[in-house]
Amino acid sequence: MDSGELNDYNNIISLEEDSNGDILIGTDRDGMKVFDRKENKIRDHSQNEYLKFTSLKNISCIKLIDENIIIIGTKGYGLFVFDKLKNTLINYTYDSVNQTCIGSNRISFIFKDKNNDIWIGANNLNLFNRESGSFKKFSLWRDKNYSGDIETIYEDMNSNLWIGITWDIKGMTGLAKFDKEKV
Repeated sequence: MDSGELNDYNNIISLEEDSNGDILIGTDRDGMKVFDRKENKIRDHSQNEYLKFTSLKNISCIKLIDENIIIIGTKGYGLFVFDKLKNTLINYTYDSVNQTCIGSNRISFIFKDKNNDIWIGANNLNLFNRESGSFKKFSLWRDKNYSGDIETIYEDMNSNLWIGITWDIKGMTGLAKFDKEKV
């Protein structure tokens, strides 16, 4: 593959390998691309059988949950869940009236823990219930007026989540430990 091909896709924000061994590429301006390992080239999502559904833009993160479920986070358009078997796409967005919606349309991170729970960084920490399509929100800050981007999540051997945060307030950053047993 010619590495020059990647220059045409603006900033590459997220990479995830799918069940076929292809690499899903999320870009900040040009949506989803797929590196086809068999063809040894990058294809636009519209040429891919399971990404024809939409022209997603401003992708911030991609997570393959199992061989058929792809979750895509965006910078301003919410969370998308694509089921390859059912060929369905569901978009979850913030709604100030709905207490069980996602915490923000700006998704910064997606993480699947050892129990197969899905955690979403969207202004604060969100636990996603795929069955009901609902979210439970957890503030990581003592002051509820603070918010920030969750940049990374790591689960330790005691099942604690360690969360790397960039705060919007004064540009502060931090590390938070979240005990899932207290949920």
